[in-house]
Amino acid sequence: MVRRTAFRGILTEYCCHIKHYREYGYPLLDRSLVKKMLEEEERITKGETRSFTLRIHFPWHVKITKEDNPEYAPYRYALNAYCLDNPQCFNRRYTTLEKALLHCLNGFNENATIKDRYHSIGEYLLQK
Repeated sequence: MVRRTAFRGILTEYCCHIKHYREYGYPLLDRSLVKKMLEEEERITKGETRSFTLRIHFPWHVKITKEDNPEYAPYRYALNAYCLDNPQCFNRRYTTLEKALLHCLNGFNENATIKDRYHSIGEYLLQK
C-alpha cells in the first residue's frame, strides 16, 4: 500500500509539472536562443537554470542547470528534459553548455548507427 501511495504522489507531481510546462510557454530552441545562451554562459552562476521548449517528434520541456559541483567533475551542466505528450524523460550531465545544446539539437541521439544531424554548434548556426 505504501508503494502505491508513493507512486501516485510521484505521478501527480509529474503531471503537475507537465501541465505547468505546457501553460507557461517557454521559448522554443532556435538559432537566436542558442546564440543568446552561449553568449550568457560566462554570467550563469552555480545553480542557475535555463529552460526552453524543444520539438523533436513531440514537444519537450528542457532545463539546463549549471552545477560546478566537485562531486560531479568534470561535468558542469545537468540537463533534464520532459516530453509533454507522453511519459518520457531524459537526464544527463555535460562538461560544457555547448555539448548539452548540441545533444538537444540532435534529438538526444545516443545511437552510434544513426548519424547526428549537427557535428558542432557552429555547423548548426551556419546552416540555413
